[in-house]
Amino acid sequence: MTERYRDFDIHYEPPPIPDRRWDWHYVHVEYCGDGDDRCGDASSLVEAKGMIDLWHAEQAEDFNHDIGE
Repeated sequence: MTERYRDFDIHYEPPPIPDRRWDWHYVHVEYCGDGDDRCGDASSLVEAKGMIDLWHAEQAEDFNHDIGE
């Protein structure tokens, strides 16, 4: 199952370990590899979406700071 949310693909792929913190993975559609912070892991779909929202909020804050607002 893959879901698109705010230009990120989110999918459920639990690793073969009992820890559920890394069951959901999200990656931006323009992800460039090492050094690109537009990817991560989460314990749930809701948490993954929250992390994506946080990433967007940080980008907006950086943009507003750069233009002097």
